[in-house]
Amino acid sequence: GELIEEAPLASNLMHKIENRRALYTAIFLHDIGKGRGGDHSEIGAEFAQTLAPRFGISPQGAKRVEWMVLHHLNMAKTAFRKDLQDPEVIKEFAEFIENEEKLNLLTILTTTDTMAVGPGRWTAWKAHLIEDLYNKTQKYLQGESFSTPEIEAPSDLEQGDIHIEFEDIPHQQATRVNIFTYDRPGIFAELCAGFTIAGATILDARIQTNDDDIVLDSFTVQTTEGYPFDTFKRQDDLKQTLLNTVNHIIDIDKEVNEQQKPTRKKDEVFTIEKTVRIEHQDGKPTIIEVLARDKPGLLYKLAKVFKEHDLEINSAKVTTQGLRATDVFYISPQDGAKDYSKNFWKQIEDELIENA
Repeated sequence: GELIEEAPLASNLMHKIENRRALYTAIFLHDIGKGRGGDHSEIGAEFAQTLAPRFGISPQGAKRVEWMVLHHLNMAKTAFRKDLQDPEVIKEFAEFIENEEKLNLLTILTTTDTMAVGPGRWTAWKAHLIEDLYNKTQKYLQGESFSTPEIEAPSDLEQGDIHIEFEDIPHQQATRVNIFTYDRPGIFAELCAGFTIAGATILDARIQTNDDDIVLDSFTVQTTEGYPFDTFKRQDDLKQTLLNTVNHIIDIDKEVNEQQKPTRKKDEVFTIEKTVRIEHQDGKPTIIEVLARDKPGLLYKLAKVFKEHDLEINSAKVTTQGLRATDVFYISPQDGAKDYSKNFWKQIEDELIENA
């Protein structure tokens, strides 16, 4: 009950757990495989298989401990890196989970694991993502289904118009900014730049396009101090900056570069290797994950690479842990684009690393 305000979902789920000893053991052992070479989840699961019975846990409970240790990263990876608006993502995760007992256990383990990393690592936004994945998975397991809602664009939107709406999300300490316009190459990158210039931190971004070529770019943002844009002045200033950016009234690259700050000496000791992982999916968007040191304008510079190579961003997921940023993009070739070779994707990887 002590963490009911910070982690209400996990706190309430504790009342549903029958075998708490198995859960506590999994929490205790989940990282035991670290530093031993290889996949620490797999190594830890082997330890759990041996150690759980010594803690007085039944054979069935020991199997559950082994399962939790083996899969203790799956929920965080899905919630923080994948598109939770995609029904296929929910279906895949729910089929992996199988039942509500496992869902409850993994939700609690994921919450405690994330909170234990260090102060500030568990945020209202991460709590929302975990809860969103939990609720959608639970509904799927209960036989419900969902689909991506259609765009409801303003009826008077004309070519060249930019329509911006703000939606406060108090329990997430964030603001959702919905931007309607007619689609054109580079609009997403320009909006990312606009948010950077305005001093906004992007938590999540999603792009939807309808049959009339109207695009809805939906961003969840906070101020750099971690607060929502919840006053008229903040929203008005942000709106004006976004309009100035997409209408090219300002020098975008110059303004973004002015937001850069020198690395603090105490942060220089932490080496964050830039990595890019590209995952192709049959008949689905390509997933590109970029891991790099967090800095203002990072999302804009990465999105600009895709624009320059005629790659369309379907959605983007942004996760920041301390100095480390993980940006995940769902990418599709623009209409009429050629078939891309391995050399092309290697070039994309190189340019993303150069700009990260």
